[in-house]
Amino acid sequence: MPRAMSHTVSVVFEGRNRSPVKILLSTDPFPDTGVSGRLMGTYQLSLIALIQLLRSVRSRSMAVIPDQKVATAVSNADAPWDEFDSQWYADHNYGEIHPDDHAVISRVGRFFATRAIGRKRHAIDVGSGTNLYPALAMLPVAESITLWEYSASNVRWLEHGVRPYGQLWDPFWEALRESAPMYRRFQRPRAVLPAIAKVEKASVFALPEGLWDLGTMFFVAESITGIPTEFELATRNFLTSLRPGAPFAAAFIRNSRGYHVRDLRFPAVAVTEYEVRRVLRPYADELTVEHVAPGQAFRDGWDGMVLALGSRNRRPRP
Repeated sequence: MPRAMSHTVSVVFEGRNRSPVKILLSTDPFPDTGVSGRLMGTYQLSLIALIQLLRSVRSRSMAVIPDQKVATAVSNADAPWDEFDSQWYADHNYGEIHPDDHAVISRVGRFFATRAIGRKRHAIDVGSGTNLYPALAMLPVAESITLWEYSASNVRWLEHGVRPYGQLWDPFWEALRESAPMYRRFQRPRAVLPAIAKVEKASVFALPEGLWDLGTMFFVAESITGIPTEFELATRNFLTSLRPGAPFAAAFIRNSRGYHVRDLRFPAVAVTEYEVRRVLRPYADELTVEHVAPGQAFRDGWDGMVLALGSRNRRPRP
């Protein structure tokens, strides 16, 4: 049943397990209470109960959102991730290398070739989905690569897709070879990737802190939810999963209004360079954020990509 904005407001904060928690503050004296979702807890409380709860929680992130806005947005927990058609998505988005992908790959390749050389690193690609080019970009400087993915269908795709990867990814590797000599010197990428890659079925909201010293996250945080605070939490979790000094590359669909995978609709948060920079800046050094314009419209409802490059700082800024 719809709730009037004059009677409720939503408070979203980060819980103890780093999952987003949504509280519906109600003016009703005895509101119903319920919990829903795998990652998102939803509680409807009276004002007195809310005050008592907040006193017992040490929250690092809190935002007050009008209830109507939250009610119309799809949370990460509410999207049908296990029904995601992975092969369709791979064919539709990566069946050919698009100009904006080529531009992003070139920039990321040059960045890693100058910032990640010198030693082999333990790397992570967060929310790999059916996209192997972030892992390929880290391949020459990685001792291990963790492919961190939540969707069961994407996990199955990854487990087969990297052993070894198909010819679909050859143009993406060629773009990396064009970007820097490091990739031209690297031998047998098709054999090396399955040897060092490990698929981990887990949520971005469950990332541990400070384990990896190289990282990528491409088209994930803004494309797994319609709720801005979940986008921010996912982005922050990616950065805090890295060790101080770890180089990273993160890419975001710019101003996405959601997307279809066959007949299923998936949520998104519309972000620009401003939102990406604001969320990343407290956790990054030497941060660059730029708009990569779309080369062709193979999907409606967006206007290019936002690419962020930098390194994890040692102490978060306020």
